[in-house]
Amino acid sequence: MKGLRDRHWFCLVSVRDCVLALLHRLVDDDDGSDDGSSGSVRLRMVDSSSIRVHRHGAGAPRDGEPPQIGVSRGGRTTKVHLGIDGNAMVKTVFLTPGQAADCTQAEALLADLGQDETVVGDKAYDTDAILGLIETAGATAVIPSKSNRKSPRSLDRETDKTRNLVERFFGRITEFRRVATRYDKTARNFLSAVRLAISRFLLRRITDQSIESTA
Repeated sequence: MKGLRDRHWFCLVSVRDCVLALLHRLVDDDDGSDDGSSGSVRLRMVDSSSIRVHRHGAGAPRDGEPPQIGVSRGGRTTKVHLGIDGNAMVKTVFLTPGQAADCTQAEALLADLGQDETVVGDKAYDTDAILGLIETAGATAVIPSKSNRKSPRSLDRETDKTRNLVERFFGRITEFRRVATRYDKTARNFLSAVRLAISRFLLRRITDQSIESTA
């Protein structure tokens, strides 16, 4: 019965999305800017994290949706792709098999990219296709050049330092055991667990802001 209750909860996609939307509106200064300081820019930070799949997470029905589980030298893994803004507000989150290259998912991560945004990512996103996509959208790329690039680009190192925000965000949500290791057989259930972890993290932010405002 417990498994049935879990599946019933995780299938409430509309409720989950409403909760996330409400949390986004409750967080102060959610305008996509950096930290609200003068001269701040609108940031879009992208990154991914590979999650090990427990043996109980294998064996999803073959006639259902793809389980988004890949096999590599590290074993079975699922990769979580995440795009957030300068206020740690989640813009995009989805799953792929663990062996999927980050650069192949950039189009989905940057689907709603605005003209005045600055995209911050690591070297995995340094491809001509991604740079062209960002330029076409009228945005700015702050992505380190790969060592094999013939003409390395200049890098705004101060803006590049903000990339640690998305890395720390992954650190926060993987504090939850159900996200740190995948036990769910279906991608739908695991993605719902990831979104619930994100919701809890945002609730903590709201609570901390409320305490600071009343102090």
